[in-house]
Amino acid sequence: MPLPQRIISHAERLDSNFVGRKSILDSIERWRSDPDGKRFLLVQGPPGVGKSALAAHVVLHLGASAAHFCIARQRDTLDPLLFTTSIAQQLANLPGFLSNVARAYGFSFDVDITVQNNYGQVSGISVDTLEPVINFMPVA
Repeated sequence: MPLPQRIISHAERLDSNFVGRKSILDSIERWRSDPDGKRFLLVQGPPGVGKSALAAHVVLHLGASAAHFCIARQRDTLDPLLFTTSIAQQLANLPGFLSNVARAYGFSFDVDITVQNNYGQVSGISVDTLEPVINFMPVA
């Protein structure tokens, strides 16, 4: 599933002047190729050092499952709730993501869906035995 067009458009504007930073890109490539490494990349630093340009380059040329750009002049991009909603929506659209998260946290669903088709029109849908088994770990 591709990233939202607003993310791609912003990344293209930022990446148009991207140059250098080979050592940083090499570090990112090592991180990406480490199967036991963290699965997220957080870019931080003081204003004006090229964080956004680097992130844009990664999004466009190395690939990203989800991305968000905080833009100082666009207040909504700085809202933590909108940030998490945007990332969650992008990840939810990845094939297999939700089932992998559910499995990792002990969710189990037994679903049997039957669709009855009557000459091109759906005449009935039934969902049987929908029983989530949820194992929550207590928060210490």
